Amino acid sequence: MQHPNEILSLLEQRADQLAKVLDDERLALEARDFDQLAHCAEEKLAACEALQADRFGPVLTDTIASLPQEERVACASLHAAILKKIAALRGANLINGKVLNRSQHTLREIMNLINGRGEPKNTLYGESGQPQHDADKGSITRV
Repeated sequence: MQHPNEILSLLEQRADQLAKVLDDERLALEARDFDQLAHCAEEKLAACEALQADRFGPVLTDTIASLPQEERVACASLHAAILKKIAALRGANLINGKVLNRSQHTLREIMNLINGRGEPKNTLYGESGQPQHDADKGSITRV
């Protein structure tokens, strides 16, 4: 097995790669750049697969535990920092997913309205501040 420092360095590189992809995905969501978003989805899948393949799990923890004290402390600290970063990346991915989900929902609603499959809600309000539901109660242009 590789030395824990080599494994941790590789894990850190993979986590950094995923962080960049998630940041690019966030920017693509903000810009509504669907081509870039599709590209990011492919990159994110590859980065996640690489990170999962390189994780080593309990084997790495056991290997770190068997190191001499000073080296063990340094490796354990780095390992904990990487795991914390990966947890933060999960959170960033969830946020991106929520933004994407809401964007898709809004787009579907707009397309339904454009295609006549949904009725817009009456947004006219009467003198009392209550919505007007009946068309015969007047219009916004009524004087």
